[in-house]
Amino acid sequence: MKYFDLMPADLHAVQPFVLAHEVQDQVVLRPEYNDLRCANCGKLDEELAIDRFISPAVRVETAAARRRDFVPMPYDFTAVSRRFVDFYHSSGMSGLKLYALPGDPDFSLVIAERRPASFDRSTLRIQTPELGAWVGGYVTAECRTRLLEGECRTPGTCEACQRRFVTSGIVASACIDKPSSPLAWFTTSFNHESERGNRFTLYCSELVANLLSESRLRGAQLTELDAPTRSIRLK
Repeated sequence: MKYFDLMPADLHAVQPFVLAHEVQDQVVLRPEYNDLRCANCGKLDEELAIDRFISPAVRVETAAARRRDFVPMPYDFTAVSRRFVDFYHSSGMSGLKLYALPGDPDFSLVIAERRPASFDRSTLRIQTPELGAWVGGYVTAECRTRLLEGECRTPGTCEACQRRFVTSGIVASACIDKPSSPLAWFTTSFNHESERGNRFTLYCSELVANLLSESRLRGAQLTELDAPTRSIRLK
């Protein structure tokens, strides 16, 4: 079976603040999350943060974004519409944690269940402009080795929280311990770390991708994990 990575189609339409807010013209972390931030590297445990609290001020604000069912949010979260939530439940899908926005009940933040992944230099395809040397959209073997050894723009791993400073990649689907149900969403134990935090990937089976393509849901692109030039767009 083929597997797909879902991302909002318009990544430039990021909506304002989720875990931060503006104070005297500066964007700062909301005080409710201060104790969840690593004292050494400054990264925040984003999933614990939204488990704890989502501010009523968090909304999908622009009219164009509100017409979509998948909206990019800060900290690389994805917001999904009430239509998607209804579709998810009525289709018998599973594997997603949905966090309704208290100040915007038409949208929810979404996180997929993490599944174990085993990978090495031959099974991790890496997209990381920090390392350069792009080949067909993916880096060379030399840069792949450098990334796996932690040699990035900000090298290595935080000694306190054990998170890598910068990683980015796609684990081959065969290396992921996938859920037994083809209707279950998932992600991997491999964190897609940037200097500001984690990207929350959303993976699904070909069955789910086909159900989505037959629906009237809008605003996402599904890219095949093992063939990144192949994709399905939900317009």
